[in-house]
Amino acid sequence: MNCVLIDTHCHLDFYKNPERVAQNMEMQGGYVISMTNLPSHYVFSQPHVKPFKKVRLSLGLHPLEIERHTNREFEIFSEMVDTTSYIGEVGLDFSREWKSSSERQIRSLNFVLGLLNQKPKFVSLHSRGAEKEVLDILIDNKIQVAVFHWYSGSITTLDVILQKGFYFSINPSMIKSNQGRKIISYIPRDRILTETDGPFISIYNKPVEPTSVVDVIRFLSQQWEISYDEAMCQIYSNFKILMDKIIQK
Repeated sequence: MNCVLIDTHCHLDFYKNPERVAQNMEMQGGYVISMTNLPSHYVFSQPHVKPFKKVRLSLGLHPLEIERHTNREFEIFSEMVDTTSYIGEVGLDFSREWKSSSERQIRSLNFVLGLLNQKPKFVSLHSRGAEKEVLDILIDNKIQVAVFHWYSGSITTLDVILQKGFYFSINPSMIKSNQGRKIISYIPRDRILTETDGPFISIYNKPVEPTSVVDVIRFLSQQWEISYDEAMCQIYSNFKILMDKIIQK
């Protein structure tokens, strides 16, 4: 297998120079799945990512953009859902600041997932403070392929997520915190993907880029007591297996 780097969750459209960031990753042969926060952002971004062979654009409806979840955005999502195999960033955020919009968030997530039960996609999920609720909605909508991005919930819920066959993507911030490392230690190596969530994570006062997944791979190679190349191949294999589930559907 020709193994390469993969950043399964970043936000290219939030970088000051997204073209340079994408080029840096392509020069290393790596893939980038670029999230969008609204369907209109997805439409706007399409021509910008087209020149890059290894950038995949993801159709999103971010919970923190709930005030902009208009009927028109829902219409655009419905129109665009068949143009990509990648959905994100979508999900729920029940942290203190956003709890008051929980019912509207749930309606939006049900709308998104309701479009996917006959069309499996790579779904990257935001679940801060609402991990169990996101899991329940996945189950209710019969979603079989999904990735919990930057998981920070309980180990009990994590175990159920694993039982249901879902994946987790981990980033440079998680490997630097005690809680993040604890969570990673509970996830089997065949359910882990790498991400950066760039540019929203900074290392040494500099936003991470997709190439920063190498730091996560180094950490995993140490945790798993295998070589860097073996760890990279494990992650790439996980991604290929997940995508095969989508293609076979």
